[in-house]
Amino acid sequence: MSPAEGIATQSCAPILRDAPDFGYLPTELVKKCGQLVRARHQEVGCRSLPDLLWDEQTRDFIMSQKNLRTIFEKASTTQSAKKANASYLLITTIIFSLEVLASDFAGWGTRCPYGKRKAVELVANFFPNSRTRLMDIYLPPLDSSPSLLGSISPS
Repeated sequence: MSPAEGIATQSCAPILRDAPDFGYLPTELVKKCGQLVRARHQEVGCRSLPDLLWDEQTRDFIMSQKNLRTIFEKASTTQSAKKANASYLLITTIIFSLEVLASDFAGWGTRCPYGKRKAVELVANFFPNSRTRLMDIYLPPLDSSPSLLGSISPS
């Protein structure tokens, strides 16, 4: 099973078999963030994903999280582009979900306050210069895409 298939179905419970340290992320949020990340990379390709994750603060965060470090190292050494891209997409989805939860975008932090506290702590510690770096990439300005808010809002 690939890391990208490690998304389970419980809400605000362990959801990522390959990254259990992030089990406080709401399943619905991870799924919606994953859809946005995959949609973007279907348009522009996955070639930029390793560089996106190799930003200094992002790299430090990944290397400090055992599960993410393992996923990243396996992705970096695999011969299969499909497996590598699935792993990079999973890591990107987790970090993007953390940013959304920490910033209470679309009410996610209000919906899952324990997860928000954990996300705020991680984002503040590891991303002090840009707490919404991936949100800025994957979420265009709402005035240019009003339907986007519906695609990431809780059901």
